[in-house]
Amino acid sequence: MGRLDSVLAGLLVAGGAAGLAGCPVRPPVVSPAELDDDDSIGTGAADDDDSASSDDDDSATGGDDDDSAAPESAPCDYHASASAPPGGVGTEEDPWPSLEAAAAGGLLPEAGGRVCLEDGHHGAPVLRDLAPSARLVLRSRTPGAAVVSSLRFESASQIAVEGLTVDGSSLVQPELDQRGLFLVAGDAATSHITLIDLVVQSADSSALWTWQDWTDRALSGIDFRGTDIEIERSLVRNVHHAISVRGDRSVLRDNVIDNFGGDGIRGHGSASLYEWNTVRDAYIDEYEVQHDDGFQAYRLEGEDLRIADVVIRHNRFLLFADPITQFVLDEQLVGTLMQGVIITDGHADGWVVENNLIVNAQAHGLTLYGGRNCRVQNNTVVGHPAFEADAGPWIRISDQTKTNHPNFDNVIRNNLATMLTPWDYDATSLVEGNRVVQDAGAEFVDLDALDPHLLPGSQSIDAGVATDLGAVDLDGAPRLVGDSVDVGAFERQ
Repeated sequence: MGRLDSVLAGLLVAGGAAGLAGCPVRPPVVSPAELDDDDSIGTGAADDDDSASSDDDDSATGGDDDDSAAPESAPCDYHASASAPPGGVGTEEDPWPSLEAAAAGGLLPEAGGRVCLEDGHHGAPVLRDLAPSARLVLRSRTPGAAVVSSLRFESASQIAVEGLTVDGSSLVQPELDQRGLFLVAGDAATSHITLIDLVVQSADSSALWTWQDWTDRALSGIDFRGTDIEIERSLVRNVHHAISVRGDRSVLRDNVIDNFGGDGIRGHGSASLYEWNTVRDAYIDEYEVQHDDGFQAYRLEGEDLRIADVVIRHNRFLLFADPITQFVLDEQLVGTLMQGVIITDGHADGWVVENNLIVNAQAHGLTLYGGRNCRVQNNTVVGHPAFEADAGPWIRISDQTKTNHPNFDNVIRNNLATMLTPWDYDATSLVEGNRVVQDAGAEFVDLDALDPHLLPGSQSIDAGVATDLGAVDLDGAPRLVGDSVDVGAFERQ
């Protein structure tokens, strides 16, 4: 079992019977030991094309990884030890000092290579003006045992970080509002960074946090302002905002965001891919006008305000899957106003949003303002059984009235939703094979336990249109079984 597999198993146990029963996070997650030996994921090299426009493999394994080699068994070119004195030469016998000291001292190799980080606390490294000629891999030799309190990238590129724990608990100052402080951050001059199998957290656990603790103790997770950022197989937990990627050509795959008080994913760039992620457990409603989001995109500056060619597929956005205890109710801990997937400002062009599960208690289940040339297909968008939305949640594609961008030429197909908004859909759009949930008890195995698989006899079975189908459904099972495709994210097998 890989490291993230173990973490996910722990989350399922912690969630109890009301957690994710019947709703597995995804098919078995590929562990770090199954990544390419050449560490080429996200390098931007000609033979590693994972852009949203070119990656059309939506298989359960998440793409074209070559599973033939295990990087954990690959030799280390250099070594760094948190307990080593200054003056080391980077060998196993005479390692460099901590990652923070090695970075500050200019010891990290400009020619790239693999740096193994021995167990222990490696400070708060700042990787500044570091652009090696070949990929530089910073790897926790024992997954999770190399720890930092924060990690900064400034004018950096061609770097992969693997197996590191970023624990910000030592940075928390309860008397200050530090929710805008990101534990992992890269500036606009940083690009081509890959994070794999990280744990990023404000604390190990937020189980006893009160409403006030969520404002006082939650730092934010990951924020990159540059392009070509890949984040895979990582866990971000007990944070305010979880992951923000602002540049083009971002890839987020196989990540788990668990317990967040702000937004789960902010994806502001074009030509980006978000797949096989789980975003769960939104905490606290606190703003005067508050709309925390499972996934949010917006563009406020620029000539056209366009965000184009984004793929969002095979993700789960779950308002709350933790047990709803009396403590949770007394402290008003559930972030009931969480929107599902939305572009709030600017407009969406050429998006594909398919095979996602959205369970929330707010009108905006899946909303694309100013959507054009978009395809929204085979999503399940339903209300959380413990909370009642004022309307919806709906699937909506409408004009962007803020900037006068109309919606047109969209496809809305095979979606299973509490509400659709056909009055918003432009006449040029194709709307087919969708169903509105009238009776959850007649559709789903057990929505009260967050199990939205289709019951035998559901009218959604074989009721879809078998066009533009992916290979698999949200379980990673064959997408087309029977006479036609089922409506929604799950195919009855």
